Amino acid sequence: MNILMICNKPPYPPKDGGALAILSMIEGLLIQGHQLKVLAVNDTKYHANLAGLPEDFRRKTGLELIAVDLRINYLQALSHLLTGKSYHVSRFLSASMSSRLRELLKEPFDIVQFETAYPGVYLPLIRECTSAVVVLRAHNLEHLIWQRLAAGKRNPLIRKVLLRMTKSLKAFELDLFGKVDGIAAITPQDAAMISLTACRPRIETIPFGIKPDLYNTDNQYETSNSLFHIGSMDWLPNQEGVRWLLDKVWPLVIEKQPDAKLHLAGKNMPEWLQLRKQQGVIIEGEVDQAWNFMNRHAVMLVPLFSGSGVRIKIIEAMYAGRTVISTSVGAEGIACTSGAHLFIADTVEGFADTILYCLDHPLERKRVGQAAKALIEKEYRLDVVSARMGNFYRLLLSEAEAD
Repeated sequence: MNILMICNKPPYPPKDGGALAILSMIEGLLIQGHQLKVLAVNDTKYHANLAGLPEDFRRKTGLELIAVDLRINYLQALSHLLTGKSYHVSRFLSASMSSRLRELLKEPFDIVQFETAYPGVYLPLIRECTSAVVVLRAHNLEHLIWQRLAAGKRNPLIRKVLLRMTKSLKAFELDLFGKVDGIAAITPQDAAMISLTACRPRIETIPFGIKPDLYNTDNQYETSNSLFHIGSMDWLPNQEGVRWLLDKVWPLVIEKQPDAKLHLAGKNMPEWLQLRKQQGVIIEGEVDQAWNFMNRHAVMLVPLFSGSGVRIKIIEAMYAGRTVISTSVGAEGIACTSGAHLFIADTVEGFADTILYCLDHPLERKRVGQAAKALIEKEYRLDVVSARMGNFYRLLLSEAEAD
């Protein structure tokens, strides 16, 4: 099949969960023998230099990066707030992207795929230019992330503004759900929620896939007793969770385990975190190889209270045989059982107690890590996942031909 993939960010280099999810899908579709053309938004926050990317990757994907300025314009944001339009979405509208899409769509594509809902702002143009089947790959429910963030704000004015922005974003997403031909949700929870709002398209759960040969698991059961968190720290849910961890949970851990060490890694560390001095906390900042960083430490902490979709770093950590301690929101979308494949704790005391238990029981930690790795190998292999995506395309195409 000939597939045009429109992405909200560059898939390469894969330094955050969204880019990893896009890159994984690209590699999976190439494994299945599909022809790809990848068009991606390239802004200042998620920026890639095309000339610096691997030549083989550029050749196989025909990757093009379109410069789009996604920096917040507060006057425009206020205008959208007053008119009820989604500023989250309208920022992705670009004359250069529209022009390039019109040129590309002169070619015959079988599938046009949006990676996340944001490129869905171009759906009217795509419908105008092609009869290709349009698929939304829903990494998460964007409005749910903002809804949960708003609920956690104490300032009533900020909460009100965020809820109003969430309302317009939700209206856009629900409208998009009903207008595409198919939706591939990364998690069954998101698929179930989408099915309650959209009756027209087919909806399939197709998770993130791990390509085993990209990961070195020789050091999968590191004997280190240290803890770690890794994630993009310009993402507000990560900031919210880490602040909760440091303010409320970590003091309880240090009280009973004064020698405990917590390593925090991720790009774009906010100033408040870089300047923070706290016993046992080491700010690593951005690391060159996330996989190697994981393998140096024993227990991954995922204190997430807002967000949607699946935490890809959890899947990677489980594949590395790491023990994961997560909140319920953080573990959403992963077919796992608390106590068997990872540990789930949602309260301050529960999270602290689970950390202490894992530090005190290395054999139990190893057992859970081994079970986690076995689960990922069984359920999240890229070849299996990408084959399911191909089958979904074929189903949608056959239905389109029947119509």
